[in-house]
Amino acid sequence: MAIVFIVVPGPSVLFTIGRGIALGSRAAVGTVLGNSVGVFVQGSIVAFGVGAILTHSPAIRTILRIGGALYLAYLGVRTWRHRHDRVNVEIDGTTQMPMAKVIAEGVWVGFANPKTAVFMAAILPQFANSRYGNLSWQMLAYNLEFGIMGFISDSVYGILAGTFRGWLSGSSRRLANLSGAGGLLIVVMGVSLLIFGG
Repeated sequence: MAIVFIVVPGPSVLFTIGRGIALGSRAAVGTVLGNSVGVFVQGSIVAFGVGAILTHSPAIRTILRIGGALYLAYLGVRTWRHRHDRVNVEIDGTTQMPMAKVIAEGVWVGFANPKTAVFMAAILPQFANSRYGNLSWQMLAYNLEFGIMGFISDSVYGILAGTFRGWLSGSSRRLANLSGAGGLLIVVMGVSLLIFGG
């Protein structure tokens, strides 16, 4: 079940694709790394009991959803506005944006995804068995496995998007348009999360 949840494109994958198109493969993988850390932190919180609060508190889920949606929209608008600044990005995927910033933005997007928190709260406990020791530590181990599988899967999407960007980067106009399209994709994801809830 976790494999299906990971492989089917959701907000995190589409955000990664948008970053790959706008900034290249390296930034896409940095985004995935940050996203994986954010999801791991969220899963760890679930494993140690706060997941029940998230599952049963519509207000907290709504706050996370709105915050995540607005942040995605902000990142998309910023990418769109600076699309011409990124034309000089090298084809090998290096980016003008510092990698620490790329990773930090990925952490926030991963952490603020309420769909993942609810999934973790509903699924992780199903695999834990008190006969094998502490339930929280078992769920933490499953969370780590989930994160590793997600990192691999999402990185493939990001690298493919970055490769597509490199393939089209022969023209500065095309590259600016492609970067703008990546920004618009991120904005659409933010608006979609705000309206439909992920």
